[in-house]
Amino acid sequence: MLWRGTAAFLEAQGYRPILVSWAPREGQGAAEVAEKVIVPLIDAALSEAGFSKVDGFHLVAHSLGGLISRHLLEQAGPDSTDWNQRVRSLTMLSTPHHGARTGLAAFACHHFRDRRWRAVACDMRPRSDFLRGLGTRRSSELAVPYLSIGVESPAPFLLVPLFDGDGDGRPRGNDNTVMAESSALAGAPFALWRGWSESDHFTASCSSVVNDWIVQFVRSGELPQPSTKRLSSSNICDGLPRDVDGAAGSGDR
Repeated sequence: MLWRGTAAFLEAQGYRPILVSWAPREGQGAAEVAEKVIVPLIDAALSEAGFSKVDGFHLVAHSLGGLISRHLLEQAGPDSTDWNQRVRSLTMLSTPHHGARTGLAAFACHHFRDRRWRAVACDMRPRSDFLRGLGTRRSSELAVPYLSIGVESPAPFLLVPLFDGDGDGRPRGNDNTVMAESSALAGAPFALWRGWSESDHFTASCSSVVNDWIVQFVRSGELPQPSTKRLSSSNICDGLPRDVDGAAGSGDR
């Protein structure tokens, strides 16, 4: 359901979106999920779609998926698939590089109803060992281009202090789950979407503006112009089936 709008948008632009559904096992942290769950699933999905082990692809990731993608590109061990030669770009939507600072991750770490997700929620807390290892700067040794998109909801339900993640002196709010500027990553372009609709943590992928940005970046490396004021956009998920879920990747055209 999360990526149904993006998948349809990419397909209309001539790309072949491949969506991968996943869940951790109880006790698995983010690094273990990355190497033992995500890698086999994506390898299998690419193979089933007819891609060889050397074909390139683009990654589009949401929230924790962006952190997992960074781990695989920047820190994965020798037993993991070497994606550095295959991944053409990484686009991350509402990925908390500075941690999920609204307090929801800290709550979910101990109290989330589905225990499978508790360990990865712990890893999304600010200053967790996993986030300390990744850091808040893009690896300068990595050739894969990154784009990070932050989302600010118009009227956050969560009353938490504003956060300045990109260091411009202008702190922002949140998307009802993740601080908008927690998505800022030093050494990589950052674009802030400040919308009136389709703008919270789980519906931003239905925004026509966000998906325009994704396609621009995937197609030509063009960087979006961030929102300086709140703007509405069309909901491209209207009329689409709601049974599409997972983390989106896009094969080359």
